[in-house]
Formats: sequence, C-alpha cells, structure tokens
Amino acid sequence: AVGTLSMIGLPPAAGFLTKWYLLLGAFEAGQLVAILVIVASTLLNAAYFVPIVYAAFFREGDSGEHSHGEAPWTMVAASTATAALTLLMFLFPSVAITLGKQLVGADP
Repeated sequence: AVGTLSMIGLPPAAGFLTKWYLLLGAFEAGQLVAILVIVASTLLNAAYFVPIVYAAFFREGDSGEHSHGEAPWTMVAASTATAALTLLMFLFPSVAITLGKQLVGADP
C-alpha cells in the first residue's frame, strides 16, 4: 500500500517529494502544460493502483473471508523492505537530494 502512495505521489511516500519539486519548478517556470501533465499522471496512477490495493486487501471472497493466503516470505520481505525504504526517503530526503546533486555535478 505504501508503494501505491509513492506511485500516486501522496505523503508520506518519497514520490510525494518528487512530484512536489516538479510542481514547484513547473509553477515557477510558468509551465502550465507540465503542471497539467503531473496532475493527470497523479490521477491516472490513482485510477490504476487504488482498485488493485482494494482488491488485494479489502475485498472479501465468496466465503465471507479474504480469499487469498499469505504470500511467500521472500515477497513479504521484499515488500516490507521497499515500504520501509520509501518511508525513510520521506523522513530523510537529504540523502537522496545530496546524491542527486552529486550526480548532476552541483555542489552538495
């Protein structure tokens, strides 16, 4: 579910910071088309991912219970690690921002 928040660009996921900075830059540059594309992207991502999350976590099966079993531990571990790293990137964005500045040759 946290990965979905990141893809949609909602807090507390790292994707929120990315879209926030893109929107700020587009707004400062007066790029209305870029702003509309980012907003449309957010809405489309929500339309794609929210039904999947709903079906996976909230829909009940024919017997009145959730119709799926637990995923293998490797998938649970990978999903948990991804969710934890996404939250850490939101809480401590300076690490990713410093790395990005180093990659483009800007002063960190």
